[in-house]
Amino acid sequence: MNAHSVCRLGAGQFHGHVVRSREVGGFRLTEDVYPQNLRVPRHSHELAYLSFVVEGSYTECSKNQTRECTPGTAIFHPASETHSDHFQRAGGHIFSVEIAHAWIKRLRDENCDTATPRTFNRGAVTNTVTQLLREFREPDPFSALAVEGLVLQLLAQLSRYRRASLHGPARWMKIVLDVLHKEFDQKLDLTLIANRAGIHPVHLAREFRKHHRRTVGDYIRQVRTDAACQRLTRSDEPISEIALQTGFFDQSHLTKILKTLTGYTPAQYREQARGR
Repeated sequence: MNAHSVCRLGAGQFHGHVVRSREVGGFRLTEDVYPQNLRVPRHSHELAYLSFVVEGSYTECSKNQTRECTPGTAIFHPASETHSDHFQRAGGHIFSVEIAHAWIKRLRDENCDTATPRTFNRGAVTNTVTQLLREFREPDPFSALAVEGLVLQLLAQLSRYRRASLHGPARWMKIVLDVLHKEFDQKLDLTLIANRAGIHPVHLAREFRKHHRRTVGDYIRQVRTDAACQRLTRSDEPISEIALQTGFFDQSHLTKILKTLTGYTPAQYREQARGR
């Protein structure tokens, strides 16, 4: 293979060590791990797929962008997209969902953009992937049906995001999102956020729900939960401290929210993320 050639991986093939793999309803789910400091040369995949970082971190470079992939990051990769990866000292633990060509065609028929990569760091997509991973890891007689339903839900979320992004939110929305992501650990309310953006709280609530398909409260709760999950995965900090540092009232509050969103308590999430 010369320096300019690109390795093309077929369905179910990844450069990591496959821990488990399963095919359900035209979708293949794979969980694999990568050693520390691994450099994966330029390659492409036959099928479009969504990858989710369970643990570890890496930098992914494609033709048009560089992505910093940390725990909780989900990435939609179009079929045949060429990219390379550099895993950091912690290596990587990745959950992937490959999507058969027939499903991609159906999305294109519905005017969904399936040719553009997209990164998700929070929100409905990452929440659904987390539920999907749990079903994948803990199979029972009904898991196949649950997995197929969750993957279809995931495709619907990707499609809706594309359509919504065509119209784009108002410029003030960026100010709102900056506040939510940079000050999530502070005490925030709708009036304060609206004042920062220079709009009325009612207008903020209505437009935010229209573009993000959730309330401001639900969004900030997810941002805080994502931040807490990253700390649970990356550190051995006491759960009570993580709760306070990520905007929750106390450990009990974090436990209640995390259990609702992921099905795990903080301690269980930490154990699952570390593969224990």
